[in-house]
Amino acid sequence: MKGYRKAMEAMGTDSRTTLFVGDQLFTDIYGANRAGLYSILVKPIDPREEIQIVIKRRLEAVVLYFYHRREKEREGK
Repeated sequence: MKGYRKAMEAMGTDSRTTLFVGDQLFTDIYGANRAGLYSILVKPIDPREEIQIVIKRRLEAVVLYFYHRREKEREGK
């Protein structure tokens, strides 16, 4: 969270006027949400990634599967 706040301070913004765009659910988006920022998860641009990121992507896929499933159930109600 400290990094997000430091970046906002450098840009002269705050959590109400800052949008964070990231491609990693467990780092980018989670951190931005903890810092109180609105966040957008985007698809990665470069398919070549380090092994630790590849492993995280597999875990992200599981989380996103259940998230989308829950959202579809809510739409059906």
